[in-house]
Amino acid sequence: MTAPWEYRDSLEAKLAAEISAPTLMQHVRAIAAWERESGSPGEAQAFDYIERTLNAYGVEVERREIEAFISLPLEGRVRLDDDSVIQGLTHSFSPSVEALEGEVVDVGDGSPADLARAAGKIALVRGLASPGKAWAAQQAGTLAQIFEVMDHLHNMIVTTIWGAPTPETAWRIPATPCLSILGADGARLRARLSDGPLRVSLTTRVRTGWMPIPHLVGELPGRVEDRFVLFSGHVDSWHHGAMDNATANATMLEIARLLDDGDDAGSSLGAMATRLAKADGVSLNQFIAVAVAEKVCVLETAQEFLRQRAGTAKPRDLLKFVRKAGTGSRRL
Repeated sequence: MTAPWEYRDSLEAKLAAEISAPTLMQHVRAIAAWERESGSPGEAQAFDYIERTLNAYGVEVERREIEAFISLPLEGRVRLDDDSVIQGLTHSFSPSVEALEGEVVDVGDGSPADLARAAGKIALVRGLASPGKAWAAQQAGTLAQIFEVMDHLHNMIVTTIWGAPTPETAWRIPATPCLSILGADGARLRARLSDGPLRVSLTTRVRTGWMPIPHLVGELPGRVEDRFVLFSGHVDSWHHGAMDNATANATMLEIARLLDDGDDAGSSLGAMATRLAKADGVSLNQFIAVAVAEKVCVLETAQEFLRQRAGTAKPRDLLKFVRKAGTGSRRL
């Protein structure tokens, strides 16, 4: 039996030879040209590009807006007892707080024992902010967390909930604020701690809530069976993101180009139906449902008309039509 990772589709070699590196780079440059925070105009422009490209490849496209639970970090800083300020980066789904005061405790990498020492205090944690670390610190009773990274501040998400919260998972939305600071600023805090207790005030501002975002589905119908392959990915990004996630978006566009069979897609029945549906402002499924309903109505009406006429029809009336056509017998 072939293992899943050993399977090779017969189309793979053919399609691999047709991959276009210039086309892939064109897509990446186009999508990454915009700052694409969730719900932003830049994200909508990236969706416009993706939609135009899929349409050009003959792919059936349905685009709509959906409501999503989005969290966008706005501001984060730490004010020391000498009134100096360390600018930081707060994170998605961190609560917003204004000048939360507390004593700082160095907890190293954030082991359970070290986090326990920071109960009721602000934990200084070495490493990237992550859902697991933030949750462990909250469960240990810390007031907040300051994550110390190296030479670059990374946007991170600190909720353990995957997707939108539900009534069953909403209790896991983070309740303690956090932010990240650079390694040099972390060393500064540790130097102050070596001289004795250190109290700071922490401020975070995060915009979290339900907001409309674009959602797009492209479909290439199969011809042999009902099984399908689903490619999915997000279009939103921090800043001008290319690796996250424009490269994956470009890959999906290239797959759509390669799998389009090119059999006169512009004049095919499916392509014509797609164009008409778009002109009507409805999805292809809605267009087909209405078309089928209209066809059924026409057939039912025609059948009823013929039934009514058949009830009053006479043979001599039919003979008149036959004679006009110049065929058939003149006698019944």
